[in-house]
Amino acid sequence: MIDRHSLMIEIERELDHMLANAPGRKSEAYRKEVREECVAYSQGVLDALSSEELQSESAYERFIETTLAQARMRLHGITR
Repeated sequence: MIDRHSLMIEIERELDHMLANAPGRKSEAYRKEVREECVAYSQGVLDALSSEELQSESAYERFIETTLAQARMRLHGITR
């Protein structure tokens, strides 16, 4: 069973790993800003989902991939 807390832990772990290994010369403050933005976005999405919607393993994996892709775009200066 996938729960919100476990999903947030996974997202934060993946973000931390990605940001620690990000190429370029982004400041620690900028990396922290990107992390906080992604965590806040993820928490908002998860809060909007029902328990049933959280049970899809493929949606779980895709959500993590999408969140990390947004963080990478942000690190490269691409914003929406």
